[in-house]
Amino acid sequence: MAFAMEHKGVESTCFADAVTRRRSVRKLKRHASVNQAQIDKIVRIVVNAPSAYNMQSGRLVVLMDDEHEAFWDLAKMTYAQLLPEEKVASFMERLDGFRCGNGTVLFFEDEQTIREMQEKIPANKDSFVDWSHHGSGMLQFAMWTALCADGIAASLQHVNAIEEQFKERYHISPNWKMIAQMPFGAPDEEPVAKTMLDYADVVKFY
Repeated sequence: MAFAMEHKGVESTCFADAVTRRRSVRKLKRHASVNQAQIDKIVRIVVNAPSAYNMQSGRLVVLMDDEHEAFWDLAKMTYAQLLPEEKVASFMERLDGFRCGNGTVLFFEDEQTIREMQEKIPANKDSFVDWSHHGSGMLQFAMWTALCADGIAASLQHVNAIEEQFKERYHISPNWKMIAQMPFGAPDEEPVAKTMLDYADVVKFY
């Protein structure tokens, strides 16, 4: 049962499979059956991810098709000027791998919401920025897992040097701080095998 196409929830076996086989796939190609309606169904589930005090400071921008390609073209143009010459070619190849997919989900945090929570609960003022990033991490994990459960490959990226140009292009609020990007599509490579720490070193039961 696909995660995004069923609104009754996910069977534990489906969720377990999606969590354990999720990998970073950085070289993408167009997935013929992926469209905006399908991604919208996934996002409507993902935004239910928890946040501290239910402050819901996370914001998502989803770029599809031409807009998705334009985003990575902007990234290529920007990073070609920022990187040492010897690193440009390999990084451009990496960005092309993202560009060849279907779309990109961009994750932001609304700093105005965070400030309002700091004013509302001053005793926890110093914690709300950290808590907002915890919430963003849960949004990212939920999105990645949901995509995987629907057979869509993805990875998490941080090309944040283009934040201001992007926000100007799409008239994004200056209060929205860019956190990460998740390009998605069909896999065009085999992901690297994932190594795990020994379970006994990570988990303790008492």
